[in-house]
Amino acid sequence: MKTLIILFVATIMMGVGCSKSEDSENNPDKPDKPSPLPDLPDPNDVCSCMDDIIFMQYCYDNFDVNKDGKVSQIEAAAVSEIDLTDFEIKTLTGIGYFSNLEILNCKGCKNLTSVDLSNNLKISRIGDSMFDGCSGLSEIIFNNNIVEIGEWAFSDCSSLKRIDIPETVINIKNGAFYDCSGLTDVSIPETVTEIRTYTFRGCSSLESIDIPKTVSRIWAGVFQECSSLTSINIPEKVTKIENCTFQDCSSLKNIDIPKTVSKIGEFAFFGCRSLERIEIPENVTEIGWKAFYGCSSLVNINIPKMVTKIGESAFYECCSLINISLPETITEIGTKAFAYCSSLTSINIPEKVTELKGSIFSDCSSLVNVTFEKGSQLKSMTKDLESAGAVFRNCTALTTIEIPASVETIGDGIFDNCSSLTSVTFEEGTQLKSISGGTVFKDCTALTTIEIPASVETIEGGIFYNCSSLTSVTFEEGTQLKSISGGTVFKDCTALTTIEIPASVETIEGGIFYNCSSLTNVTFEEGSKLQYITGRSGNSVVRPNAIFENCTALPNIKIPASVETIKGPVFYNCSSLMNVTFEEGSKLESISGISAVFKDCTALVSIEIPASVKTFGGSVFYNCSSLASVIFENGTQLKSITNDYLDGCAIFNNCTALTIFEIPASVELITNEIFYNYKTHLSIYCMATNPPMIDHLSCHFTLYVPALSLEAYKNSRWSYYYSSIEPIE
Repeated sequence: MKTLIILFVATIMMGVGCSKSEDSENNPDKPDKPSPLPDLPDPNDVCSCMDDIIFMQYCYDNFDVNKDGKVSQIEAAAVSEIDLTDFEIKTLTGIGYFSNLEILNCKGCKNLTSVDLSNNLKISRIGDSMFDGCSGLSEIIFNNNIVEIGEWAFSDCSSLKRIDIPETVINIKNGAFYDCSGLTDVSIPETVTEIRTYTFRGCSSLESIDIPKTVSRIWAGVFQECSSLTSINIPEKVTKIENCTFQDCSSLKNIDIPKTVSKIGEFAFFGCRSLERIEIPENVTEIGWKAFYGCSSLVNINIPKMVTKIGESAFYECCSLINISLPETITEIGTKAFAYCSSLTSINIPEKVTELKGSIFSDCSSLVNVTFEKGSQLKSMTKDLESAGAVFRNCTALTTIEIPASVETIGDGIFDNCSSLTSVTFEEGTQLKSISGGTVFKDCTALTTIEIPASVETIEGGIFYNCSSLTSVTFEEGTQLKSISGGTVFKDCTALTTIEIPASVETIEGGIFYNCSSLTNVTFEEGSKLQYITGRSGNSVVRPNAIFENCTALPNIKIPASVETIKGPVFYNCSSLMNVTFEEGSKLESISGISAVFKDCTALVSIEIPASVKTFGGSVFYNCSSLASVIFENGTQLKSITNDYLDGCAIFNNCTALTIFEIPASVELITNEIFYNYKTHLSIYCMATNPPMIDHLSCHFTLYVPALSLEAYKNSRWSYYYSSIEPIE
């Protein structure tokens, strides 16, 4: 039986709570001496006074030693333990006659209503789980020898309204009055120095309690879920508000914390939604994780000067909090610390804070002013990967911000949906290296201009995604920017009309200007080092957004000489693009990609391919319906014209205005139906004296070849088109 009790207690301790109590020192109803024993109708049978048949039968079955059908007072005096676990008993009348009883277990006796132990003087300890689950128990009278109340002793005694703890009690163990939901009055004697974990957790009817001044420690979760508790005193000997101490005390309005307290633990006041005022003592150095989470009535709070750390979600959803002052000693602010503080209007970030991570001020919808202490040591503002939260996300009232010079990294989503943000500046001497990781200024629809600091080397992700009022993006003189990549940097910036790409940029990749429908002028600074213009970012099988996709107002563009590769759907659906030129001395070697480079550029009439190009393929001009001329520069090095055929996409598919096409003499290979599904009769001039390798051409055409090579073509793989081959006159 003892083993079963231990296992049951261990199981409970893994996941549940506690109860609560009050000081009974001056209670006039507290007995000074044992209650009178009931009269014995049969002086030779202690069971004759019992009014509970089940208890009576238990005593006859276990304590009638001489089998005479009675339990004599001598036999009763020999009993040291009674185990009534889960018995359906209602009363224990007569238990006082068991004068040497040391151990009593009534766990699970749901029908038991009252117990008088005043005559059982050998019981010095209310054992672990002694009355656990006695939901009908409404009265308990202790003897004056009790020194300890064990773990979970009165757990789930939901009918117990009052408890008078004897002055002899020194220890009250974990969960002693856990979930005594009817308990309204508790007296705790001054002999008690600690109130252990979960002692009064779930005592939802308890409104107030007086804790003796002798108590030096209130353990974790002691008053957790005491939803009716409105006031409480904390003795001056207490040095720490432990984890979960007042969690979900939803009626608690005010509390005075003594000056001796140096730490406020995790979940300490979590869910105290009625808490209006609290003074945090000057000795406090740390405010724990979710300490004031959901304290929705809290208006003001002063953080003491000794605090160095504010834990994760410490003031999360304190939606009435208007003012909070952070002392200069703060070095760390946890993620979500002030998230959803929807009444907070301003905040000053202390100098020693080196990182803002996660959604610290996310959804602070009234936050207008964010400043950083002079000499700020802040290094990064980054997203929390686990929660996907971002520092100022949805701060819809924020209008301006200056990023400290010390910041090196601005990460994903930091100012996402700051819809009133009109000005973002960077402190002089900024060390910012990277603006990356996703949607830094996504949906900042009031932002009109921004200058990127010279120190920035990387812009990556949907940084300005849907900044629909953004008209000007400039780069500080001396910029070190190397790469603009990773997705949708300026996607849906529908007011952006012009941009100059700095000479330092080497790579442009992904859907950088996707759907910039007002963009009319894209230039590259003189001396450009740009090498790659690619329409893809990553290895996704699904076609991503292209660099200039849906830039429907862009009329022309000049590709820098430094560019070596153009790949993927770079100019997809640039429906106004009429003129594509290449800077003199072009180093371009490849124009290719399954997802067409100039697909749906329906205004493009002609293009000259630089001599440096060696590879020309993919569905490059798919549906360029106005394209009438494709010319290869003199001295071309082109070796192959290939089609990465996919779902009917071909290099010149639907180029219905193209009637003449000249294949340079340098070409050695033509593959995969470059004119697939071509409806217009085409004149193809192949200038090579040696017939290039070919697969198949699915179009109506006449092939013109050098006269001296006519027979060579007719006897080569071109013989399939024997009747369509003519000499060049």
